[in-house]
Amino acid sequence: GKYIAFCEGDDYWFDPFKLYIQVHFMEDHPDYAGCTHDTIIYDCRKQSFFRKYGNYGMDTDIPATDAISWGPTHKAHLSSWLIDSKYIFCSKPRYVSSYKGVGDQPLLTFFTLTGKVRFLNLTMSTYNMFSCATSWRVRNTTNKAANIALINRRIHFFEVLRDEAPPQYHEFISDLISKDRLSIAMISGDYRTIYSKENKKAYKALSIKTKFRIFLKRIKDSVTSCDRSETNHQQ
Repeated sequence: GKYIAFCEGDDYWFDPFKLYIQVHFMEDHPDYAGCTHDTIIYDCRKQSFFRKYGNYGMDTDIPATDAISWGPTHKAHLSSWLIDSKYIFCSKPRYVSSYKGVGDQPLLTFFTLTGKVRFLNLTMSTYNMFSCATSWRVRNTTNKAANIALINRRIHFFEVLRDEAPPQYHEFISDLISKDRLSIAMISGDYRTIYSKENKKAYKALSIKTKFRIFLKRIKDSVTSCDRSETNHQQ
């Protein structure tokens, strides 16, 4: 086909004109690699709508930096994509396949670095978060070891991408690597690394709320460590 749209088994489209709207845009703008739209997030654990994915508030092109960084700045859920098939079946840089277990972030990065991707300010799909015990999010984010492994795989993706992306993105990607390394230290309770000189810039960028949480966790871990030492001494 000329275009490819995506919808995983636990997500759904709810606007009957979704494909018509997106194909119409692509036909009128052949210089675009694809287009996306807003998506509602449904938390299956709480059985409630959580929030929307995108918050651009208008039709706009997705910056490559948003695609690369993903996270809170990511505005295009997979269920919203409609991509020109020539961008799907062409040869791709090494970074696209370097993020094991994750396909959408490297692909959207590739689309925004090699073409243009339009965000349409319409809400036309739903992402079911935590839909089952074997869902990607449950497997990779609710377990400490799995979460660290995921972040390490993302760091590898960033390192490969930094080698292959245009020079203007190198510093931005390096900052993302530092941020992820800080995240691993925070999850592991490695306070020496958190407050190290190497992580000074990434730590400074954290919100006051996050810094306070780290401070409280450090106190809690110190108390727990003291209690264990006291128990061992008594035994």
